[in-house]
Amino acid sequence: MTDFEMASRKSYSKCFPTTKQRGCYFHLMKAIWKKIQTIPEMQKLYKEIIIFSSKIRYFASLSFIPPSDVCDAYEKILKLDFFVKNNQIIFPFLTYFEETWIGTKKRGRRYLGESVEEA
Repeated sequence: MTDFEMASRKSYSKCFPTTKQRGCYFHLMKAIWKKIQTIPEMQKLYKEIIIFSSKIRYFASLSFIPPSDVCDAYEKILKLDFFVKNNQIIFPFLTYFEETWIGTKKRGRRYLGESVEEA
């Protein structure tokens, strides 16, 4: 189990090519929090509104499902009413999450929502 530093992951793969690497949930949450801190409005809501922070943690929960189901589960999360209504606030985070953790293959399905609600 490692953090998500590419240099260390590549080094482990080179030295131990048959070993299956797994990421650490703590470091995943740390990376998510670090990104949230770069989006002032999202950071404020995350700190002040428990429902908001709970919903954002759905993304980290994707690490507990089989890799073959992650993209479909991610799409289902994005279709939840909360994420549709708050799309403009969380759009920078979603872009980061897709580019860093999911991949951008299905990105064209997402759109900027019209209404913005706090929670």
